[in-house]
Amino acid sequence: MTTVLLDKNKSFRKDSGIQNFHDAGYYGERVTAATGEPYKVSAYNPDGLVIDGVNSITTMEHAVQCAATFFQVAPKSKLVTLNNNSGAMYGNGTYKSLFFTECADVIEKYNILNMYNSFTTDANASYLNDLNTYLKNNPQFKQFWSAGNDSTKSYNKVLQATETIGVAAYEWASSGSYKPANFSSVSEYVDFIAPSGIYVNISNNEVVVHGTSFSAPWLCGMACLVDDFFIDKTGKPLTREMMIQFFKDHSVDMGDKGFDSKCGFGKVVLPKLSEIDVNKYRSDDVLEKFKDANKVASWATASVEYCLSKGYMNGKGATFDPKGIVTREEMACLIERIVKSIK
Repeated sequence: MTTVLLDKNKSFRKDSGIQNFHDAGYYGERVTAATGEPYKVSAYNPDGLVIDGVNSITTMEHAVQCAATFFQVAPKSKLVTLNNNSGAMYGNGTYKSLFFTECADVIEKYNILNMYNSFTTDANASYLNDLNTYLKNNPQFKQFWSAGNDSTKSYNKVLQATETIGVAAYEWASSGSYKPANFSSVSEYVDFIAPSGIYVNISNNEVVVHGTSFSAPWLCGMACLVDDFFIDKTGKPLTREMMIQFFKDHSVDMGDKGFDSKCGFGKVVLPKLSEIDVNKYRSDDVLEKFKDANKVASWATASVEYCLSKGYMNGKGATFDPKGIVTREEMACLIERIVKSIK
Protein backbone atom coordinates (compact mmCIF):
# COMPACT_ATOMS: atom_id res chain seq x y z
CA MET A 1 0.00 0.00 0.00
CA THR A 2 1.33 3.42 -0.99
CA THR A 3 0.01 6.86 -0.09
CA VAL A 4 -1.53 8.59 -3.09
CA LEU A 5 -1.78 12.36 -2.73
CA LEU A 6 -5.36 12.78 -3.89
CA ASP A 7 -6.13 15.48 -6.42
CA LYS A 8 -9.28 16.37 -4.46
CA ASN A 9 -7.01 17.70 -1.69
CA LYS A 10 -4.94 19.80 -4.08
CA SER A 11 -6.70 23.03 -3.11
CA PHE A 12 -6.06 22.35 0.59
CA ARG A 13 -2.38 21.59 -0.04
CA LYS A 14 -1.97 24.74 -2.09
CA ASP A 15 -3.98 26.88 0.34
CA SER A 16 -1.92 25.59 3.30
CA GLY A 17 1.39 26.16 1.52
CA ILE A 18 2.11 22.43 1.75
CA GLN A 19 2.70 22.32 -1.98
CA ASN A 20 5.67 24.67 -1.53
CA PHE A 21 7.40 22.04 0.61
CA HIS A 22 6.42 19.10 -1.57
CA ASP A 23 7.68 20.86 -4.68
CA ALA A 24 11.03 21.34 -2.92
CA GLY A 25 11.22 17.64 -2.00
CA TYR A 26 10.20 17.81 1.65
CA TYR A 27 7.70 15.11 2.56
CA GLY A 28 8.62 14.54 6.21
CA GLU A 29 11.02 11.63 5.71
CA ARG A 30 13.47 12.76 8.42
CA VAL A 31 10.70 12.89 11.05
CA THR A 32 8.89 10.39 13.23
CA ALA A 33 5.41 11.40 14.44
CA ALA A 34 2.76 9.64 16.50
CA THR A 35 -0.99 9.22 16.77
CA GLY A 36 -2.66 9.02 20.17
CA GLU A 37 -5.31 6.71 18.75
CA PRO A 38 -3.95 3.20 18.09
CA TYR A 39 -5.14 0.71 15.52
CA LYS A 40 -4.03 -2.65 14.15
CA VAL A 41 -1.22 -1.72 11.78
CA SER A 42 -2.12 -4.46 9.31
CA ALA A 43 -5.31 -2.51 8.54
CA TYR A 44 -3.43 0.50 7.19
CA ASN A 45 0.32 0.78 6.75
CA PRO A 46 1.30 2.81 3.66
CA ASP A 47 4.85 2.06 2.50
CA GLY A 48 5.49 0.29 5.82
CA LEU A 49 5.84 3.63 7.63
CA VAL A 50 3.43 2.89 10.50
CA ILE A 51 4.97 1.43 13.67
CA ASP A 52 2.81 -0.32 16.28
CA GLY A 53 3.96 1.21 19.53
CA VAL A 54 1.42 -0.47 21.84
CA ASN A 55 0.62 -3.86 20.25
CA SER A 56 -2.90 -2.81 19.32
CA ILE A 57 -5.31 -5.67 18.63
CA THR A 58 -8.32 -3.62 17.49
CA THR A 59 -8.97 -1.35 14.56
CA MET A 60 -11.15 1.75 14.74
CA GLU A 61 -12.17 3.33 11.45
CA HIS A 62 -11.71 6.79 12.97
CA ALA A 63 -8.09 6.06 13.89
CA VAL A 64 -7.28 4.82 10.39
CA GLN A 65 -8.94 7.83 8.76
CA CYS A 66 -6.91 10.20 10.96
CA ALA A 67 -3.70 8.40 9.96
CA ALA A 68 -4.67 8.58 6.29
CA THR A 69 -5.25 12.33 6.71
CA PHE A 70 -1.77 12.75 8.21
CA PHE A 71 -0.18 10.97 5.25
CA GLN A 72 -1.94 13.31 2.81
CA VAL A 73 0.42 15.97 4.22
CA ALA A 74 3.57 14.10 5.29
CA PRO A 75 3.57 10.94 3.14
CA LYS A 76 7.14 9.93 4.02
CA SER A 77 7.11 10.45 7.79
CA LYS A 78 7.08 7.48 10.12
CA LEU A 79 3.98 7.25 12.33
CA VAL A 80 3.95 5.41 15.67
CA THR A 81 0.59 4.31 17.09
CA LEU A 82 0.26 5.11 20.80
CA ASN A 83 -2.58 4.69 23.28
CA ASN A 84 -3.25 8.21 24.55
CA ASN A 85 -7.01 7.77 24.95
CA SER A 86 -8.57 9.31 28.02
CA GLY A 87 -8.84 6.28 30.32
CA ALA A 88 -9.65 8.21 33.50
CA MET A 89 -7.06 10.81 34.26
CA TYR A 90 -5.74 9.77 37.67
CA GLY A 91 -9.06 7.98 38.33
CA ASN A 92 -8.98 7.21 42.05
CA GLY A 93 -5.61 8.88 42.48
CA THR A 94 -3.55 5.70 42.21
CA TYR A 95 -2.68 5.78 38.51
CA LYS A 96 -1.87 8.29 35.82
CA SER A 97 -3.01 8.91 32.28
CA LEU A 98 -2.05 6.38 29.63
CA PHE A 99 0.18 9.07 28.18
CA PHE A 100 2.57 8.75 31.12
CA THR A 101 2.24 4.99 31.64
CA GLU A 102 2.38 3.87 27.99
CA CYS A 103 3.45 6.71 25.71
CA ALA A 104 6.37 8.61 27.24
CA ASP A 105 8.92 5.79 26.98
CA VAL A 106 7.97 5.05 23.37
CA ILE A 107 8.25 8.74 22.47
CA GLU A 108 11.84 8.72 23.73
CA LYS A 109 12.62 5.36 22.09
CA TYR A 110 11.62 6.50 18.60
CA ASN A 111 12.60 10.18 19.04
CA ILE A 112 9.03 11.25 18.20
CA LEU A 113 8.82 14.97 17.44
CA ASN A 114 5.12 15.55 16.75
CA MET A 115 1.92 13.83 17.91
CA TYR A 116 -1.73 14.37 17.07
CA ASN A 117 -4.64 13.46 19.33
CA SER A 118 -8.01 13.35 17.60
CA PHE A 119 -10.40 12.77 20.45
CA THR A 120 -11.90 14.66 23.38
CA THR A 121 -10.69 13.73 26.82
CA ASP A 122 -11.48 14.58 30.41
CA ALA A 123 -8.85 16.50 32.33
CA ASN A 124 -8.21 17.56 35.88
CA ALA A 125 -5.69 19.95 37.37
CA SER A 126 -3.15 17.24 38.25
CA TYR A 127 -3.14 15.79 34.75
CA LEU A 128 -2.90 19.20 33.10
CA ASN A 129 -0.03 20.20 35.36
CA ASP A 130 1.87 16.96 34.72
CA LEU A 131 1.30 17.23 30.97
CA ASN A 132 2.60 20.80 30.96
CA THR A 133 5.64 19.73 32.96
CA TYR A 134 6.35 16.86 30.55
CA LEU A 135 6.09 19.13 27.52
CA LYS A 136 8.31 21.79 29.08
CA ASN A 137 10.91 19.15 29.89
CA ASN A 138 10.79 17.87 26.28
CA PRO A 139 10.95 21.08 24.24
CA GLN A 140 11.22 19.40 20.83
CA PHE A 141 8.05 17.35 21.34
CA LYS A 142 4.80 18.96 20.14
CA GLN A 143 1.28 17.71 20.90
CA PHE A 144 -1.55 18.71 18.57
CA TRP A 145 -5.06 18.26 20.02
CA SER A 146 -8.36 18.60 18.19
CA ALA A 147 -10.46 21.39 19.70
CA GLY A 148 -13.73 19.42 19.58
CA ASN A 149 -16.90 19.50 17.48
CA ASP A 150 -19.38 21.15 19.83
CA SER A 151 -19.31 24.76 18.63
CA THR A 152 -19.95 27.06 21.59
CA LYS A 153 -21.36 24.29 23.81
CA SER A 154 -18.09 22.66 24.81
CA TYR A 155 -14.45 22.20 23.90
CA ASN A 156 -11.69 19.69 24.53
CA LYS A 157 -10.62 20.43 28.12
CA VAL A 158 -7.10 19.07 27.65
CA LEU A 159 -6.39 22.26 25.70
CA GLN A 160 -6.18 23.96 29.09
CA ALA A 161 -2.68 22.50 29.30
CA THR A 162 -1.14 25.60 27.78
CA GLU A 163 1.83 23.77 26.26
CA THR A 164 -0.48 21.76 23.99
CA ILE A 165 -1.38 23.07 20.52
CA GLY A 166 -5.15 23.31 19.99
CA VAL A 167 -6.47 22.88 16.45
CA ALA A 168 -9.85 24.11 15.15
CA ALA A 169 -11.36 23.39 11.71
CA TYR A 170 -12.17 25.32 8.56
CA GLU A 171 -13.97 24.10 5.46
CA TRP A 172 -15.26 25.11 2.05
CA ALA A 173 -18.00 27.72 1.97
CA SER A 174 -20.75 27.76 -0.65
CA SER A 175 -19.10 30.84 -2.14
CA GLY A 176 -16.09 28.76 -3.12
CA SER A 177 -13.81 30.17 -0.45
CA TYR A 178 -12.98 28.93 3.06
CA LYS A 179 -14.70 29.64 6.37
CA PRO A 180 -14.36 28.43 9.98
CA ALA A 181 -16.49 25.30 10.40
CA ASN A 182 -19.71 25.88 12.35
CA PHE A 183 -19.21 22.69 14.35
CA SER A 184 -15.65 23.56 15.44
CA SER A 185 -15.43 24.24 19.19
CA VAL A 186 -14.81 27.79 20.32
CA SER A 187 -12.22 28.32 23.03
CA GLU A 188 -9.53 30.73 24.14
CA TYR A 189 -7.23 27.69 24.06
CA VAL A 190 -7.49 27.21 20.28
CA ASP A 191 -4.12 28.09 18.73
CA PHE A 192 -4.54 27.53 14.98
CA ILE A 193 -7.10 26.44 12.44
CA ALA A 194 -6.63 23.74 9.78
CA PRO A 195 -8.74 22.05 7.07
CA SER A 196 -11.70 19.72 7.48
CA GLY A 197 -13.57 17.97 4.67
CA ILE A 198 -10.40 16.14 3.56
CA TYR A 199 -10.41 13.17 1.19
CA VAL A 200 -8.63 9.97 2.21
CA ASN A 201 -8.10 6.70 0.38
CA ILE A 202 -8.03 3.48 2.40
CA SER A 203 -7.99 0.10 0.65
CA ASN A 204 -9.06 1.80 -2.59
CA ASN A 205 -12.08 3.27 -0.83
CA GLU A 206 -12.09 7.05 -1.18
CA VAL A 207 -14.09 8.97 1.43
CA VAL A 208 -14.31 12.52 2.74
CA VAL A 209 -13.85 13.11 6.48
CA HIS A 210 -15.14 16.03 8.56
CA GLY A 211 -14.29 17.29 12.04
CA THR A 212 -11.45 18.73 14.06
CA SER A 213 -10.37 15.09 14.39
CA PHE A 214 -8.83 15.50 10.96
CA SER A 215 -7.63 19.08 11.32
CA ALA A 216 -5.22 17.99 14.08
CA PRO A 217 -3.33 15.35 12.02
CA TRP A 218 -3.27 17.77 9.07
CA LEU A 219 -1.50 20.47 11.12
CA CYS A 220 0.72 17.84 12.76
CA GLY A 221 1.76 16.75 9.26
CA MET A 222 2.61 20.36 8.43
CA ALA A 223 4.86 20.48 11.51
CA CYS A 224 6.62 17.35 10.21
CA LEU A 225 7.33 19.09 6.90
CA VAL A 226 8.78 22.09 8.72
CA ASP A 227 10.91 19.88 10.98
CA ASP A 228 12.07 17.92 7.91
CA PHE A 229 13.27 21.17 6.34
CA PHE A 230 15.05 22.42 9.46
CA ILE A 231 16.73 19.06 10.12
CA ASP A 232 18.03 19.16 6.56
CA LYS A 233 19.28 22.74 6.88
CA THR A 234 20.48 22.88 10.50
CA GLY A 235 20.66 19.28 11.69
CA LYS A 236 17.92 19.85 14.26
CA PRO A 237 14.11 20.11 14.36
CA LEU A 238 12.36 23.14 15.77
CA THR A 239 11.54 23.29 19.44
CA ARG A 240 7.85 23.56 20.31
CA GLU A 241 8.34 27.23 21.14
CA MET A 242 9.97 27.92 17.77
CA MET A 243 7.41 25.84 15.85
CA ILE A 244 4.58 27.86 17.38
CA GLN A 245 6.45 31.04 16.49
CA PHE A 246 6.98 29.78 12.94
CA PHE A 247 3.27 29.01 12.61
CA LYS A 248 2.34 32.40 14.06
CA ASP A 249 4.65 34.16 11.61
CA HIS A 250 2.96 32.33 8.73
CA SER A 251 -0.70 32.51 9.77
CA VAL A 252 -3.56 34.26 8.01
CA ASP A 253 -6.63 35.58 9.85
CA MET A 254 -9.88 33.74 9.18
CA GLY A 255 -11.99 35.23 11.96
CA ASP A 256 -11.47 38.46 13.83
CA LYS A 257 -8.25 40.34 13.24
CA GLY A 258 -5.49 38.90 15.38
CA PHE A 259 -6.08 36.14 17.90
CA ASP A 260 -9.68 34.98 18.43
CA SER A 261 -11.38 32.07 20.17
CA LYS A 262 -12.64 30.41 16.98
CA CYS A 263 -9.50 30.47 14.84
CA GLY A 264 -6.68 31.13 17.29
CA PHE A 265 -3.82 32.88 15.51
CA GLY A 266 -5.35 31.88 12.17
CA LYS A 267 -4.83 29.51 9.26
CA VAL A 268 -1.22 28.35 8.89
CA VAL A 269 0.13 28.87 5.38
CA LEU A 270 3.63 27.48 4.88
CA PRO A 271 5.83 29.95 2.95
CA LYS A 272 8.07 29.43 -0.04
CA LEU A 273 11.31 27.97 1.22
CA SER A 274 13.34 30.87 -0.15
CA GLU A 275 11.44 33.18 2.22
CA ILE A 276 12.33 31.30 5.43
CA ASP A 277 14.81 33.00 7.74
CA VAL A 278 16.42 29.84 9.10
CA ASN A 279 18.50 31.61 11.76
CA LYS A 280 15.43 33.25 13.30
CA TYR A 281 14.13 29.90 14.52
CA ARG A 282 17.37 28.27 15.61
CA SER A 283 17.97 27.79 19.32
CA ASP A 284 21.29 25.93 19.32
CA ASP A 285 23.74 28.83 19.35
CA VAL A 286 23.57 29.02 23.14
CA LEU A 287 25.12 25.55 23.44
CA GLU A 288 27.58 25.73 20.57
CA LYS A 289 29.60 28.43 22.33
CA PHE A 290 30.86 25.79 24.81
CA LYS A 291 33.91 23.80 23.71
CA ASP A 292 32.46 20.58 25.21
CA ALA A 293 29.03 20.94 23.51
CA ASN A 294 29.63 17.65 21.67
CA LYS A 295 29.70 15.82 25.02
CA VAL A 296 26.02 16.57 25.72
CA ALA A 297 23.91 13.45 25.10
CA SER A 298 21.58 13.72 22.09
CA TRP A 299 18.54 12.95 24.25
CA ALA A 300 19.36 15.91 26.51
CA THR A 301 20.45 18.46 23.90
CA ALA A 302 17.08 20.20 23.46
CA SER A 303 16.53 20.48 27.22
CA VAL A 304 20.03 21.86 27.79
CA GLU A 305 19.53 24.44 25.03
CA TYR A 306 16.18 25.41 26.55
CA CYS A 307 17.70 25.95 30.03
CA LEU A 308 20.56 27.96 28.55
CA SER A 309 18.27 30.11 26.41
CA LYS A 310 16.10 30.88 29.47
CA GLY A 311 19.13 31.74 31.59
CA TYR A 312 18.48 28.93 34.09
CA MET A 313 21.99 27.55 33.50
CA ASN A 314 25.13 29.39 32.40
CA GLY A 315 27.86 26.80 32.15
CA LYS A 316 31.33 27.13 33.65
CA GLY A 317 33.32 29.60 31.61
CA ALA A 318 34.19 28.05 28.25
CA THR A 319 32.71 24.69 29.19
CA PHE A 320 29.23 23.41 30.02
CA ASP A 321 30.51 20.37 31.93
CA PRO A 322 27.46 18.20 31.06
CA LYS A 323 28.55 15.28 33.26
CA GLY A 324 29.47 17.46 36.23
CA ILE A 325 27.95 17.19 39.71
CA VAL A 326 25.64 20.00 40.85
CA THR A 327 26.50 21.46 44.26
CA ARG A 328 23.90 22.68 46.75
CA GLU A 329 25.02 26.25 46.00
CA GLU A 330 24.52 25.79 42.26
CA MET A 331 21.15 24.17 42.82
CA ALA A 332 20.05 27.17 44.91
CA CYS A 333 21.03 29.52 42.07
CA LEU A 334 19.17 27.36 39.55
CA ILE A 335 15.98 27.28 41.63
CA GLU A 336 16.12 31.05 42.18
CA ARG A 337 16.42 31.74 38.43
CA ILE A 338 13.50 29.45 37.60
CA VAL A 339 11.25 30.94 40.29
CA LYS A 340 12.05 34.49 39.17
CA SER A 341 11.35 33.49 35.57
CA ILE A 342 7.94 32.09 36.53
CA LYS A 343 7.06 35.24 38.47
